[in-house]
Amino acid sequence: MVLKYDMLSEISKYSLTEKIYLKLALTCLIGFVIAVIFYYFYNDKEHWYNISEQKNLSFYDYLFYTFTCLFTLGFGDVIPKSNSVKFMSVIVMFLAYIIIML
Repeated sequence: MVLKYDMLSEISKYSLTEKIYLKLALTCLIGFVIAVIFYYFYNDKEHWYNISEQKNLSFYDYLFYTFTCLFTLGFGDVIPKSNSVKFMSVIVMFLAYIIIML
């Protein structure tokens, strides 16, 4: 328990601007890492629905999906099909919530 309070006191000593920059950098880093994971491990039609089924998804499609998931926008252009990708999407949303709470 002491470790959690030490970490919170370390975060609280930053100014508001520094906290915003920290959250922005952390969000970008997490979004990019998750997009890379989606691209390399879940890059086939068995895991995704997309509006234009004739084309394969590019890295930018995964980056787009990850950030719409992080910011809870959900445009619906790319939709997870398999349970593993749905679970990863829940993890992305949970990480976004943790970043907001910092």
